[in-house]
Amino acid sequence: MVKIITENNYKKIIKNPEKFNIDMSFSNEIKAHLLSKEIISEMIIGAYSNFQKLKVDDNYFINMKSVFKTICELEKVSLIDKQKPASIENIQTFYIKNYYLITKEEFNGKTQHKISEFLVSAGHINKGRLENTGLYSTRNSYKIYQYYNGVKIPKDLFHPIRLGINDTFFSDHYAIDNLELKSKIIIEN
Repeated sequence: MVKIITENNYKKIIKNPEKFNIDMSFSNEIKAHLLSKEIISEMIIGAYSNFQKLKVDDNYFINMKSVFKTICELEKVSLIDKQKPASIENIQTFYIKNYYLITKEEFNGKTQHKISEFLVSAGHINKGRLENTGLYSTRNSYKIYQYYNGVKIPKDLFHPIRLGINDTFFSDHYAIDNLELKSKIIIEN
């Protein structure tokens, strides 16, 4: 789910999609003017859901049918009460180094593909500010754990994948639920 473009922008884009970095090479039969505002809005940020393709942060496409796993690199957290330990209830914000999709086959010589900027463009995570520049952030809204592929992980770390990847490409919140959390942070129960 992404923010839908205005009617005015939609008309400009369908006249000349290449000018707006929209790649129409996936199908010779489909022309930009035949695509809905919703599809064009997704394509602007790199999500070609009708073709099952995603333009990753390094500016190449991967086939979403090949994705079987996601990785979240959690760098640090901010606490509500700094005098208390980092428990799930005391975490205010998660600061993430990167999110990755892992594919069965190689694309651009890789099987690990960075998608953090895509998730920012889609509105599912934010860029870190001030001392957190270079990181990405998401609030700890749920303040609970959830099990993904048998592993207990803070629910808010999966939320960007659920919305930005699973809902956009598969219309299924848990199509890809294999999330690996890489972090040195110990979150107490």
